[in-house]
Amino acid sequence: MKVLVISLRRLGDFIQAIPAISGLKTELKVDRLDLLTHGGPRAMQPMLGDIDHWWSLDREELQEGMARADV
Repeated sequence: MKVLVISLRRLGDFIQAIPAISGLKTELKVDRLDLLTHGGPRAMQPMLGDIDHWWSLDREELQEGMARADV
């Protein structure tokens, strides 16, 4: 089974979700675990060895672009 976890909230919310994210591989026998976050939580990557691929986006750029009429 492949799972993509999307966490676009603040760093504190991400930290609270770490036990649930880590448990996916061990408890549910997930074969591939990918994670999508904004740039902030990316610094915690060494603490989450169970992640197969970490995707990130620039949250500030995304928010700024959503407020512009020309985008």
